[in-house]
Amino acid sequence: MWNTRYTLAKRLPIPQEWDDLRKADYYGHVGMSAPSRSGTTHLAVETILQGEGWQLMTEIGGNSKTVTERSFGVPDGGNSGNFGIGIVKNAPNAAAAGEFIDFLLSPEGQELLLDPKIRRLPVNPQTYAKAPAGFPNPSRIRLLAQRSILVVS
Repeated sequence: MWNTRYTLAKRLPIPQEWDDLRKADYYGHVGMSAPSRSGTTHLAVETILQGEGWQLMTEIGGNSKTVTERSFGVPDGGNSGNFGIGIVKNAPNAAAAGEFIDFLLSPEGQELLLDPKIRRLPVNPQTYAKAPAGFPNPSRIRLLAQRSILVVS
């Protein structure tokens, strides 16, 4: 979603792909809702992480002004023209948060996602070798051109 008046005023190209949002042109102009508060955003972030990896998500985050508390905050912020850049500083538990991320990305943390009670898709492709039969593997799914055709190989 974009605000046409905003993009014209800031002379921003309309993004065509997720990859566009990592470009310097978008620095300070991106907003998103918190993945923990929006199922749609959660799925979009998972898709980016699984298809492109952490680098792209990190670069998009670097161009973001805000992560809104609720999904309706994105259209509200876009309509009001509030998007720029916002980085959280001085988080009260930054060291613990870093340790948690390290655990999530470790082999043990990734394998934990395979548990039927959790059933989330790991970002580490090697983890799928330990997945139970029938567990979805996004590396085996690809989109053909710009059509909505899924091919499972």
